[in-house]
Amino acid sequence: MGCVVDSVSRVMRIGADQIQPANDAVLVSGRGFIEGFARAADDLFIVLDVDQLLDPTRLDEVQRAALARPTDIPPVSGAT
Repeated sequence: MGCVVDSVSRVMRIGADQIQPANDAVLVSGRGFIEGFARAADDLFIVLDVDQLLDPTRLDEVQRAALARPTDIPPVSGAT
């Protein structure tokens, strides 16, 4: 499977030791598509789990997540 993107602003290598895991709130709202976060200089990057995003069995879920508004995301219990 492949994908088409509109544009790419930067390609970079990030070592596994530079990726901070996503917290529980992000994992719930990100539905498992977010691997974690990485910093480079003053920038913060979201590291996506491409295997999950391109998994044919999850494409409907990816489509719903892409169309969801922030108010559509269920609240995380204990979050303020």
